[in-house]
Amino acid sequence: MQTSPLSPALVRQARDQALAWLAAHAQFCDPHLGATPQEYLFRRKCFNELAMLLMVGERLCMPPTGDWLRLRGHVARQIDDRFLALAARRNGTLLMFTSALGLAVQQGWLDDERSAWVRRLLCSRYAWGIDGGPFRHLELLTACHYAGAPAPVDVEVVLRTSALAHAPSPIHASQDALFALTHAEYYRTLLDHDFAGADPYLPTALSGAMARCLAGRDLDLGLELVETACLRGLPLGAEAQELLMLTLPALVQQGWLSPDAPTWVARDFAAACPEQAAWAQRFHLTLVAATCCMSLLAPAAPALPAHDAGQLRNARQLGAALLGLHQYKFESALAALGKLAPLSPPHAQLLDDIREFIVFSQRRDGHFGHFVDELRRAGISSDDAPAIERLFAGVDQACLGFLAQPACTPATAVRAPTRSPDSHAQH
Repeated sequence: MQTSPLSPALVRQARDQALAWLAAHAQFCDPHLGATPQEYLFRRKCFNELAMLLMVGERLCMPPTGDWLRLRGHVARQIDDRFLALAARRNGTLLMFTSALGLAVQQGWLDDERSAWVRRLLCSRYAWGIDGGPFRHLELLTACHYAGAPAPVDVEVVLRTSALAHAPSPIHASQDALFALTHAEYYRTLLDHDFAGADPYLPTALSGAMARCLAGRDLDLGLELVETACLRGLPLGAEAQELLMLTLPALVQQGWLSPDAPTWVARDFAAACPEQAAWAQRFHLTLVAATCCMSLLAPAAPALPAHDAGQLRNARQLGAALLGLHQYKFESALAALGKLAPLSPPHAQLLDDIREFIVFSQRRDGHFGHFVDELRRAGISSDDAPAIERLFAGVDQACLGFLAQPACTPATAVRAPTRSPDSHAQH
């Protein structure tokens, strides 16, 4: 075991650099600026994210640095009568305004009349009278909580139907399903709700999802998952350590982070405002990194992960396998599982999950994988046995070879101190 290169000093530097960059570019997050929908909708989305950053930072005892106060002042100045009118214009876009509305009332930025108007808006049929799942309801509940408005649904009931209560599979889950998990924990934290119904599988789901993000270089989702583990008070493993080492030193060095490829909303904005393309591409990931650092530095945060070469190698191999199976690439996925070091409990569970996925994927004819579209594209009919044999040969060999290996047993797993999956940091 070596000493981790991660340290509170590095995390603090990264947080401060991110906040400095966000403060220096806050003028671009102007909800009233823009000539086209591609421009003004993106700016409004970014503005609401700044408001949520302030909410999270306050909840996690962020010290009032100069850049923090500048961001706070910028958000406060924009929430005027025009902003309230935008929020009341169309309920389909209300989620672009909820964090800022709740924060404005909670911080006393609005007078009594306007605060009462916001409360009436947030708890009305206007806000709640359309279909919405846990993700939307938790965001509205948080806004109501901050504004002191009576919500028409119960927090506990909504959380019981959220991804916190039904943790997504690191193999099967889409990116959106994993984002639903991270946001459910953000809102639970902001609501200050002690939810006892968390899925016991949650630590494994987070570990596997982080490893999958590591394999796919999905740093946005990866950092949100690290923050989710922090907010729940769960130990951080090798996959969290690697994700942080991929991002925090770069953030300290350059002051911002950028994904490998811009999101479609950032691309649309850049097409409308090419001179601000760099800001648009860097904004969200830099903000996510800032909130992640805040969670790592919070008073009740778990310890930073220690460097362990064997566990790090396991995380990379398991991540490549999980991502490959998610993409239905059986051969390359299972080839990634070379000789594993002694397994931590989450990694042992992930290996068992992979085994279960392979067994589940076996067809009645003995082949592995439900390659319906692949057969169709290859022009192979369901009764063309020789062609099917050729198509499945490599997949079958990889799956049978994997299943022939001994399953993980307690003797091959390294015991690590863990906390109850229902525990979380109190801030």
